Formats: sequence, C-alpha cells, structure tokens
Amino acid sequence: MKIFIIATFIAIAPLLHASITLSNNTWRIEADPQTLAVTAQLKDGSTLPISSPQSPAKISKLAHEPMEASWFLDDRQTSIAMRLESDTLHVRVIASSNGDFTWPVISPAKTSRAYILPIWEGSYVPIDDTDWIKHLTTDGPFDVYGLSLPLWGIDAGGHTLTYMLPTPFNSELAFSSEDGKLASKVVHHFVPANKKREYEVLISLGPASPIEPALRYRRYLIAQHQFVPMTKKIEKTSNAAKLLGAAHVYVWGADAPSRYDVKDWKKFAAAFVTKAKASDDSIAKQIWPSLDNEAKKLLEGLPKQEFADAYTTGTAARGISAALAKIPDGRANLYGAFPDSLADPKTWGDGLSTKMLDQLSAAKLDRLWLGAESATSLEAHPEFADRAKDLGYLVGYYDSYHSIHAPGVTDTWETAQFDQKLYDTGGIMKPDGSLRGGFKQKGHLLSPLAARPYVEKRVIEQMKLTHANSIFVDCDAFGEIFDDYSPNHPATQFDDMSARLSRLAWMRDTFGAVIGSEGGVWYSASTIHFAHGMMTGVIGWGDKDLTEKSSPYYLGGYYPPDGPAFAIKQVPMKDVYIKLFVDPRFRLPLYQAALHDSIIATHEWSAGTLKFSNVLAEREATELLYNVPPLYHLNLAEWKKHKDFITKQYAFFSPLHRKGALLPMTKFTWLTDDRRVQQTQLGDELQLTANFSDKPFTIDGATIPPMGVRATNLRTNESTMWNPN
Repeated sequence: MKIFIIATFIAIAPLLHASITLSNNTWRIEADPQTLAVTAQLKDGSTLPISSPQSPAKISKLAHEPMEASWFLDDRQTSIAMRLESDTLHVRVIASSNGDFTWPVISPAKTSRAYILPIWEGSYVPIDDTDWIKHLTTDGPFDVYGLSLPLWGIDAGGHTLTYMLPTPFNSELAFSSEDGKLASKVVHHFVPANKKREYEVLISLGPASPIEPALRYRRYLIAQHQFVPMTKKIEKTSNAAKLLGAAHVYVWGADAPSRYDVKDWKKFAAAFVTKAKASDDSIAKQIWPSLDNEAKKLLEGLPKQEFADAYTTGTAARGISAALAKIPDGRANLYGAFPDSLADPKTWGDGLSTKMLDQLSAAKLDRLWLGAESATSLEAHPEFADRAKDLGYLVGYYDSYHSIHAPGVTDTWETAQFDQKLYDTGGIMKPDGSLRGGFKQKGHLLSPLAARPYVEKRVIEQMKLTHANSIFVDCDAFGEIFDDYSPNHPATQFDDMSARLSRLAWMRDTFGAVIGSEGGVWYSASTIHFAHGMMTGVIGWGDKDLTEKSSPYYLGGYYPPDGPAFAIKQVPMKDVYIKLFVDPRFRLPLYQAALHDSIIATHEWSAGTLKFSNVLAEREATELLYNVPPLYHLNLAEWKKHKDFITKQYAFFSPLHRKGALLPMTKFTWLTDDRRVQQTQLGDELQLTANFSDKPFTIDGATIPPMGVRATNLRTNESTMWNPN
C-alpha cells in the first residue's frame, strides 16, 4: 500500500503543475503553468483558445485559488500571476532581469474569423486573407504603443476576444502565417531603461461586435478616470468649440505679392525692370540683385509675352516676395513705387490672404480650421490671422520638434534648426551609445526633455508674431516614442511620451490654443483637441511607385511652394492600398468607437480628402459615416477648381458634426453580408447609413444611392441624404 501511494504521488505531481482552472459565472479559464497555454471554456459549451503552448518550463511556488493563481518560471526567473474578474482575465508578468518575454501566442483556431486591429482608424482582417497576411507579416512587427488603441481583437463568431495592454510600452505585436492563416504573438522587452520590469495583459470576453474591443477600451478609460470628453476640453479651451462642424484646410501661397496681386503683369514687369536697371536708387533696384537668374529672365521677357502664364508670374512673384521680406518696409515701398499696378498690400497673398478668406466666408463655410505650413508663413500675414479670427475660424501653423540638424547645414528645414549646444547634447541615444537618426536619417531625433526650454522660447515668439489661436505639432501624437540612454536626459518610453504630452498641454494652457498633432494615438487623446492622420495615415512608405516621377501613382514633390504637388496633385491610389486602407469591407471605426466625443480626427496632410482620384467617393462616404471632418489643401486656384464640391460636402457634413462631435459612437453594424452597407450610431440621436455598393439600397422606405449616406435624427425621425452625384 505504501508503494502504491508513492507511485501515485510521482505520477500525479507533474499533473498538478500541468493545468490550473479559474472559474466564475461568465467563463472558465484553463491554464498550463509550464507552457503558458490558456484556453477558455464558455457557458454555451464552446472553447476559445487564448494563447498557444510554448516550450515547457520548470516552475515553482505555484499557488492556486478559485479565481487566481501565481507561479514562478525558474528558468526565466519570472513570476506569473493570473486573476479572473468577471469577463476579464488579468495576466501580470514580473521579470527579475532584462530580456524578452513572449506571451500571448495566438494560433489560428476554428472559431477565429478575423482580427480586429487598430491600425489607423481600424481594420477588419479576415484570418485567411492573403493580401493582409502579406502586409502584416512584411510591415510588422508593430509597437503596441504605436497602434491607435493599445489592443487588438479576435472575431470568434458568436463572441469577441479583446487583448489589451494597459501599459503597452516595449511590447511588439508580430504576425506570421500558419497554414495560410494569420497568427500572432506579443514580445515584451524588459529593457535596462525601465527598472520596473512588469508586463500586463487583459483578455476579455465580449459580444459579437467588430467594435467591441474599442467600446471596451472606452469603458476602461472611463473606469480609470482617464477619458476626457470634448465638452470638458471646451470648458478648458473655449476656442475648441470652433472645431465642431469645421472642415480642416491647409492654405498655401504666402508670397506677398502673389501672382494675383499684380493687376497687369506685362505693364508691371516693364516698369519694374526699367527701374531696376536705372542709375537712381529705387525699391526695384534693391530687389533686383536678390532675384535668381530665372526670375530676372522671366521679368525681362514678360512684356513681350502674349499671355502672362501662371508659371512665369508665380516664379516672378516668389522672387520679389522673398526679396521684400529682407527689406524694411519693403511691401509699402513697392506699392508706393507701383500703385497703379499692385493691389492693396493688406490683401496680398494667395491662399494666405484676406481675399481667400472672403471667398470662403462668402461660400458660407462659417467654421474652418485653417493651417499654414509654417509659423514663418503666418508671421508674414498677420492680417490673415486677424481676419480669420474675426470670421470665427481657427487659424494655426505647423511646427515640429521631432528632428534636430546641425546649425547651418544645407538641405535642412527650419523646424529642425536650434543651436549647436542642443545639437551636441539633445539627441536620443540608443543603448550602444549611438544617436537615433532623424526624419529621413538626417540629423538626430530630438529628446523632448532636452528640447523643452527651446520649445517654450520658440512658441512664445511664434504666438506673438503669428496671431494664431491654434498650433499643429507634428509627430508628438504619432505613436513614436523612445527609451533614451543619454546620460544628459535619460528616459523610458513612458517618460518620453509624458514629456511630449507635457509640452502640448503647456501650449494649450499657456495660450488657450487649440492643439492638434499627427496621428492622435491613444496616449494623446486626453491632451489634444484634434488629430491629422487617423482616417488615412502615411501609406506606402518606401514604395518607389509613389516616389518616382514616371509612375502614375507618383504622389508629387514639395514644389511649387504656393501649391506643393504632394498636397494638391490628384493621383490614383494603388489597388493594394485601396484594399488595405480604403475598402469599406476591411475598415472599422475603432478609434471613433473609443474616442469620437473626445478628439476630432481626420486624414494625414499628404492624404487629404481630394488626394486620391479613384477612391474619392468611398473616402467621402466614410468620412460622413464616421462623422469626421474632411481635410483639404487650398490656394486660390484650387478653391476655384473644387469650390462646388467643397461647399456641397460642407453643407451636408457641418450641421451633423456640430451635434455629432459631442456624442459617443455607440454602434457599428454591417447591414449586408458583403459588408458594403454599413451603419453607425452616435448616442441616441444620430444614425448614419452608408451604401458602399454599386447598387441602390433601400432602408425604412428610403433609397440610398451608391456611395450615398443617409443621416437620420433618431429623436425626430427626420432624414437627409448625401448623394455624391
């Protein structure tokens, strides 16, 4: 008998470590402490795999209660704790030393239909879609903190599994293909920069909804008192109310005078060249040496031309404008010398001009966010900002503290110029002591901790000179943060993020400014008011078809300054990007479901509403369905070209957004099996139905045309219809 007892103990002892069970009224979790495999058993009898087994590890210190367990991985010197609370499994990992830890590992399962991914606004990824598998396995792994929300989901048919990382720093979500289906894993890096070696994952069981992970994250933020609604932001920054119903417009053309400000170019050029070459002093003579040879040649030839074309006059105006900026009272003196040929200097400019504002106002666009490409452009037109504010608009400028270049180098940009001291000491350092390269590997990435005094000095001066009431800061909310090993300003990723948010909050609170940034990922939502890049982000980075001039998909360069092609040129989008980033069958309003009434998000500036000619109708309908603003790039010529379209879209969008922007997105539904007819709901007030098919769709007695959107007031049952034709 004694021998039998001993034999039984030896046989059972490994099994005690092989499986633990956590159970409550919602579900039962079975976990293998040695392989870290986890499976959920549901009340309906179904099984959902949560994480696949890994190589067995030697364990110790196993403690097990009905709804929690903990143990120690001896080989990895790592503690594991699991706790079941209602519909959520809490998993905490604490490491004794630096290194990588992989968990969860998600293999394709029979129950898995698709991944729900917060890539930009949101993506629905069928588990066996070859294009998506190629994209995710090629472009990954993805920093979890860089996703729009720190989570992902699995459509498991009758249920949704949500994986959320409350503190997602130093974690990467990597994808692979297993038997033609999408698999994934998270690798967490315990790094020297972060002495707190903890990693946490929350896995939640939810109903069958493609936006369930986002709705769950929203509930989490509210429970943690981290959700800041737009109503509260408006209480703090009253001008933020002007974002409600506003279209977003980058205005181009800061030349003063611009080509539009000369009444008769042939007459003006003849008189200007004559005075420039005369012996006596004149403003023309002061300007002439600053002009390049092309501008001089064009001005000399203009009187003989039959027609003063846009290229000739634009080039001449650009040269004169640049020269005048260096001459005290240059504009007044030029106008005084040629009063019959020039318009009033107060109206000078192209997109950055009061005449542009007058046209926008006359078209009944009464709420706009207007952005200049730089503070310098806006500084040259204080009358533009003043007039814009009188009209009730928000007016801001682009700034960036992402990269720093050596002082005075060629091929630089003004936002990357500081001083030698900051260049020598302010770069973000890798663990090996080298510095991280800046944008396009020029210069260094700039530490937000080191930059702070320079930020305050620059912004104080800019706000004084620009008369702006808004600022757009590139990159800070993009989802790119770093551990910094510099002895001058050491930082964890959390520290880096916090420093970026701190400077944005300082700009907001010091000047009462409406603050925007690129991307707008989860960590920035409580701080900023608007984001450019969530609806369409930077796509096709490194794709030569988008950067080679001979390609039909060439996005365009940064020329001419009064209307750069990258912003204004309309081009077709490549089919592969249409599927990944436009096709409504694969898009989800995850960001909106989590944060719609907290932050106003639209496209990245290189992917504005009008940019892609072959998907204009789809993107336009998606904007309306998600209740987000359009983004345009305008100068006087572009306004003339697109005026009818813009005013039509604004008239439909703006009234809906004025109310909808303050409401949460509570529902998203596919109304057809092919996922081409979709419906969103904002609060209990507004329902939006979009028909992305090529045939009319009838609902509640109303017929929605292809690419049309029906907006219904749920309280009055009144509807309006967007028809793109």
